This record gives sequence, C-alpha cells and structure tokens, in this order.
Amino acid sequence: MRILVTGAGGFIGSNLVGALLEAGGLEQPDGRWEPLTELVLVDWTAFAEPDAPAGVTLVTRQGDICDPAVRQAVFERPVDVIFHLAATLTAEAQADPVKATRVNVRGFLDLLDACRSLHAPPRFVFASSIATYGGDLPETVDDGVVQTPQTSYGAHKVIAEQLINDYTRHGVIDGRALRLPIVLVREPGRAPSVSDQVAAIVREPLAGRDTICPFRADTCLTVASVQHVAHSLLKVAALPAGAFGATRAMNLPALTTTPAKMIAAVNAIGKDRGLGTVSYELDEAAQAVVDGWPRRFVSERATRAGLRSEDAFESIVEAYIAAGA
Repeated sequence: MRILVTGAGGFIGSNLVGALLEAGGLEQPDGRWEPLTELVLVDWTAFAEPDAPAGVTLVTRQGDICDPAVRQAVFERPVDVIFHLAATLTAEAQADPVKATRVNVRGFLDLLDACRSLHAPPRFVFASSIATYGGDLPETVDDGVVQTPQTSYGAHKVIAEQLINDYTRHGVIDGRALRLPIVLVREPGRAPSVSDQVAAIVREPLAGRDTICPFRADTCLTVASVQHVAHSLLKVAALPAGAFGATRAMNLPALTTTPAKMIAAVNAIGKDRGLGTVSYELDEAAQAVVDGWPRRFVSERATRAGLRSEDAFESIVEAYIAAGA
C-alpha cells in the first residue's frame, strides 16, 4: 500500500507519520489489514526524515503541493491513501488571505484533480477544523449544526469539505474529513496560530519559562492531544462509507477545559520540575477567535464509529511529557 502525507513535517503530520510507521499498515474499510509498503512525505519546508522499518520504502520531498511539478512527481505511481494536512493556518490566513486561498482552496482543488489520474479512487483523509463553526453557536455543537465560519481558515475548510463530498459522489476519491479541535501540545510554530497560544499555557511552564495567557481564565476550550488526533485520523481512514451518511465530514469529540484548569493540571503534574509561571494578559483578537469556536464539541456518528474524546486534561499533559517534554 502506497500512502501520501502532505504537511508531513508539521505538528500533526509528523505525529501521524510516526503512528503510521508504528502501525505498519492500515485497516481497510472491509476489515482487511493492508501492510504499508511505501510512504511518501511532502512538506514545503525541510523536515527530519523518520526511520522506516524493514519492508517500507520512505520517499521524502520538500516542495509546495501547489506546484504542478511536485504533484506530478508524487502521482507518477498509484497512491492508495492520501492524508492531506498541508494548510495555511488561522492567524497567517487572516493576515494574508490571498496566500491562504492559494494554498487552502486552489492547491487543495489541484490535489483533488490530480487524483483523476489514479487507477482507482484513493481514500482521501482530510484534517478539517473546529474553525468551520462560528458566530452565534449553541452550547453543544454536533455534526448537525450549520457551519458559519468567522475566519478565512474556517471558510476554506468548509469549502474543502464540500469539494470532498462532490468528488466522492463523482467517484474521483473516497473522501472523509475529521474536524479537529485545538490540538495540543505544539511547539512554537513556523507560522503563527491561535492554537500555539493555547499550547504555550502547557509548554512554557513545563519548560521552566514564564508565559502569558492571552485568554480569560474561564474561556471554554475544546482540546485533544496530538497523539489522540493521529490515531483518530487512522481510524477515520478505516471507516466504511456507511459510517458517514449524507456528508463525508464529522467532528472529533473533544474534551472541554479552561485556561484555569489547564494551569492547575500543569502545576499538579509538574510540581517537581521547576515550573515557570503563567500570568493573564487579555489579547482581544485572540479571545475573539476562540470565543467564536464551540464550547462543547461532539458527534454521534463519530462516537458510533469508535471515536471519543480524552477523559481528562491531565492525560494530555502526561502524553506531552511522555513524548519528551
């Protein structure tokens, strides 16, 4: 089985690649296990090449998936599964919507069209986002809530979801999209993001550095660890078509926490580490972004398919420490 991962050097991408290599293959929608034979990794910037086990060919390519030459090289042989994670993120998309549209919409559409050349429709797994929701939302957001994004990034994700539905109907791909909550705990990003500001509440004090929380202490934040997200994307790749219904997108059920609870968990778990301190200094722009996101993030379809939230924020902190923090 030949698998392509775009955005492979990023925060979620690198963790997904690690999970794929550890698994050694993917479950098929019919329940069969298919071993991984070739893993193709693409990112626009240089990234560390992971160690591949025996029997797996690893191909890494630094380049922009919007570049026709990069796509041609990637699709020179059949691709069975695509995990598309490459994107311009929230803050950068707000600052430069022209660039973001080129990457998140036009580049995405070009990637879908490249799938027309393949021998069979590939499974196409897309990392969508909680940012597809916004505005006047109910307390709990499930898959049935109307998507009214309040950022360019969120709007681009909605467009991508609809294209996935349409290209799946036409038999070009076997698409599936998972709307992710805030994913933790990322290192300082090569591009600015609101998620990084949330991550700093955990990352910086555990590293012994003082930091500022730009959100109100009682702000509701829906979160998941990157390890949980990586394995959830693998589960979505294995789902049969009947698990989706009328749309190929679903929410990843998330844990709801607050900055105050996050700080308390870090202080309790890291009490012997010489922690830095977290002080509050409201950033109205960052607060406005997270205020536009759901406070509770659920999905009955995802739950039926075996996708669930983590039980407590402490487990997210512990997973981050176990990964080498």
